[in-house]
Amino acid sequence: MSSPYPYEFPLTEFIRTALKIDRLARFFNQSDAYTTEEEIRNLVMRMLELYSLIARAELKNELIKEVDKRALRLNRLKKLPDIDHRALKETIASLQSALKELKSIPTDSFSKSLPNLIDSVKQRQSIPGGQFEFDLPGYQYWLSLGVNNCKSQIMEVLSGLTPITKTVSLLLDLIRNSATGMTETATNGVFQLTDSSDGELIIIQLSDEDNLYPEISGGRHRVFIRFMEYTDIYNKANQTKKNVRFLLKTCHI
Repeated sequence: MSSPYPYEFPLTEFIRTALKIDRLARFFNQSDAYTTEEEIRNLVMRMLELYSLIARAELKNELIKEVDKRALRLNRLKKLPDIDHRALKETIASLQSALKELKSIPTDSFSKSLPNLIDSVKQRQSIPGGQFEFDLPGYQYWLSLGVNNCKSQIMEVLSGLTPITKTVSLLLDLIRNSATGMTETATNGVFQLTDSSDGELIIIQLSDEDNLYPEISGGRHRVFIRFMEYTDIYNKANQTKKNVRFLLKTCHI
């Protein structure tokens, strides 16, 4: 049972923010593939979104707390006999390395201003068509200097945030791999999870042939899932009346 991609739903506010940061950071991991001006414009918009999520001083302390918490929990597993101690040691070492790197980042780097030109784009971000060359001639000139030049400067601006994105990715990988899936059935397209108080993230996978997607709501104490039948972009989706088998992972570490 597999779907083109797993549906993920955060059960805590930290995981919600982490998922957004992780998704946006992937755009920059693939930046070598961007070769046109329009792709650079898209990269700048993603950079502004990522910067807005990361550029707050309290995020550093939140991340340090989350990494430290996971490292302590994993350290307790050393006493268990039926465990891959080599993999456990490597994972703890990765967390400790991330923790050291996070602590070395100056707190004021999180509130550092964007370069003037990029900030001018941000100021017009919410205006429809606000980035035309007659509104932002300096931005247009910068874009004309070449794709590689633009990409290298974007990556330079974001380089100070790399420890954050790397740590978020590490934590999410740990959490995603912390649970094995259980096959569940949503009767008449509805499923309620009432025992998720320890959960941080739920992951749902459907069969490719189902032509369904889940609408998920709730929090750590109760999760409500409705499976919707997709038709097209013009018509509202309706809840399926079929019994739906799906794979469910409730992840935490």
